[in-house]
Amino acid sequence: MKTLPRLDETLDTLRRRSSLILAVMSLGFVLSAGLGTMVKPTYEAREVIQSVAPRLDGEVDTGRLRNQVDGLIRAMESNEALLAVASAYDLFADQPRTSPVAQAAKLRQELDLRIEPSTDPDAPLRIHVAARWNDPEQARLLAQELGHRLIRESVLLRIAEAQAAIDFTTARERELAADLADQERRISAFRTEHDAELARRDPEGMDALSRLDGEILEIDRARNALDGADAAVPLDRRRAELAAERRALLRRLAPPASLEQDYAGLLRGLAGISDQLDEAREAREAAELAHMMETRRMAERLTVVIPAEAPETPLRDPRAAIAFGGGLLTMVLAVALALFLDWRSPVVRTTRQLRRLTGAETIVSVPRADPASRRPRNGAGPL
Repeated sequence: MKTLPRLDETLDTLRRRSSLILAVMSLGFVLSAGLGTMVKPTYEAREVIQSVAPRLDGEVDTGRLRNQVDGLIRAMESNEALLAVASAYDLFADQPRTSPVAQAAKLRQELDLRIEPSTDPDAPLRIHVAARWNDPEQARLLAQELGHRLIRESVLLRIAEAQAAIDFTTARERELAADLADQERRISAFRTEHDAELARRDPEGMDALSRLDGEILEIDRARNALDGADAAVPLDRRRAELAAERRALLRRLAPPASLEQDYAGLLRGLAGISDQLDEAREAREAAELAHMMETRRMAERLTVVIPAEAPETPLRDPRAAIAFGGGLLTMVLAVALALFLDWRSPVVRTTRQLRRLTGAETIVSVPRADPASRRPRNGAGPL
C-alpha cells in the first residue's frame, strides 16, 4: 500500500529530481516568454469634444444637442460605420480570416464614446472619445478619426435639418398663398353674386361699398407683402378705419342678416389664412437664418478642446503577467511531476523510510558510494 511521503522524504525527492525540475521550469519559462512576446500591449488615446455656444446672442439647446449626439454615437457604433473605419486604417491586415461582423464587434469593444455634463455654462456638453489599440499611433489616429467624424456628421445633420425646415415652410407658404388667392376669389364671387340685389336698393351705396372692399383688399395684399410687423401698423390702422366705414354703410344699406353673416365668415377666413401665411413666412425666414448660421459655422457646434495624442505608456501590458504566471505554473508542474514519478516507483532510500514502513531498526547502514572514490590505490586495480 502506497503511503504519502513525509516532509523530509519530499525534500529528498526534490533534491534528487532537481535536474528534472530545473529542465521543466526552464522550458516553461522559455515558452512563457515566447508567448508573452506574441501578445502586444494595449494603448489608449483620448480626445475631448465640447459644445460651443452660437457666435450670435443665444444659448445652447442642451437637450436637443444631447439627443442629436446620442443618435450620432449610435450611428457611429453601427457595423457599417465601424467597418469603414477599419478599412480606412487597415486595422485587421494581420487577421485576414476575421469576418466583417467579428471585426466590427472587436472594434466596438475597443472604442468608448460617452457624453458627460459640463459645469461651463457656455459649453454644457462634453464628449469623451477613447480608442484602445495595440499600437500607440494607431490608437491616436482612431480617437482623432472618431472625433472628427462625430463633428462632421453633426454639422451635416444640422444643415440637413435646416434645409428640411426650409423646404417644409416654403411648401407651407405656397399652400397658404394659394388658399389666400382662393379665398379672395370666393369673396369676389360672393360680391358679384349679391351686388345686384344690393344695387337695386342703393346704387350709390353699392358703389361706395365696392370701393371700400377694393381698398380693404389692396391693404390686405400690401400687408402680406411686408416683412416686418412695424411697417404693417399704418396699414392695419387704415384697414380698421375702412372696415368701420364699411360696417356703417352696410347698416345703412341694411342687407339681409344671412348675407352679412356669410360675408363676415368669408372675411374671417381671409384674415385667418393671412395670419397663417405670416407665421409660415416667419418660420421660413427663421429656417433660412438657421441654415445660413450652420453653413457658416456661426450656430452652436462641436469642437475639439483636447486633441488625441499618442500614449507613451500602455494601458494594459500582459507580457510580464504571462511570463510570471507561466513560470509559476511550470514550477508547480515540475514539482508535481517529480513527486508523481517517485510515487509511481516507490523505492526505500533511507533508514527512516525503512523504519517507518517496517518498524524494524537497521543494523548496518552502507553509505552511497561516490564514483570518484573508486580510484585505484598505489597502482592497484579498482576496489
